[in-house]
Amino acid sequence: MNKRGMYNLFQFVNAMYEHRSLIITTNKDFTSWHEFFFDDNVAVPIVDRIIYHSKYLC
Repeated sequence: MNKRGMYNLFQFVNAMYEHRSLIITTNKDFTSWHEFFFDDNVAVPIVDRIIYHSKYLC
């Protein structure tokens, strides 16, 4: 993912944070997201906002 894509995803997640529900499907653990984003400074805040108030359903 390029820097613009990471920025846009962060802005989207941040805008929805505390206001809307998000459903995200992935085959990666949150601990592996740094491989996708190539930058923990982006991955950590995104994961933090996604899992805050989250409910895990299996």
